[in-house]
Amino acid sequence: MNNFFIVGAGPGDPSFLLPRALTVISTADILIGPSRIVEQYAEKGKEILYSDGRISDVADMVRSSRDRGTVAVLVAGDPCWYSLGKSLMKSFSSGEYEVVPGLSSMQLAFCRIGASWSDAELMSLHGRTAVEFDEVLSSEHLKPYLVCLTDARFSPSWIAGHVLDTLNPPKRIWVAERLSYPDERVKAYEPAVAASITFDPLSLVVLEW
Repeated sequence: MNNFFIVGAGPGDPSFLLPRALTVISTADILIGPSRIVEQYAEKGKEILYSDGRISDVADMVRSSRDRGTVAVLVAGDPCWYSLGKSLMKSFSSGEYEVVPGLSSMQLAFCRIGASWSDAELMSLHGRTAVEFDEVLSSEHLKPYLVCLTDARFSPSWIAGHVLDTLNPPKRIWVAERLSYPDERVKAYEPAVAASITFDPLSLVVLEW
C-alpha cells in the first residue's frame, strides 16, 4: 500500500503554493480535497475526490484509494495549523504519510497588515462556543493581537459586535477577505462599524488592542 501526502495548499491562489507542494500535486495520481482547492489542480489523467463532506470521510477516501496510485490530500493553508491535517495525522501512523507545509491565511494576513504574528494569540472559532471566546478575551495575558478563524456562526460581524460588550474591547478589527485571490480585501474597522457589515464567508479576523 502506498504512502500518501498531506499537502498545504496555501491561502487559495496557486501562485502562493510552495515549490515542494507543487511538485507533489503535479506527480500525484489522486487528489483529495475541497472543491475550491482541488479544481485548480485538476489535470487530465488525475482522479479527483471531493472532501466537502464529513472529516471522517476523508480518511476513508485515503484508505480506499491508496492502492490505485499516489494520493495527495490538499488542505487549506498549512496542514499543521487548524486544518484537516490534524485529524488525518491522528487517523494514520506517522510512517504512512508525509506532511508538506503551506502558507497559512494567518501568515498572509499579517504580511498584509504589516505586523508580526509573534505578538499574536491564535484561535479558531470552528466548533467553539461564545463562552470559550470570552475566556480568551478576558485573559490577563492577552497579547496585542488575537487571530480568529471564522465560520458561518462566528462571522466577522458577529465577532465585532460581541467584543463591543467586553470590558476591554480592541481598538480596531482587521478583516481579511478572500486572501490571495484577485478580489482580496484587507481592511481595518472600528468594531462598531464592522458589526454592521456583511463580509465574505472566506474571511479571517485579527483583533488589535
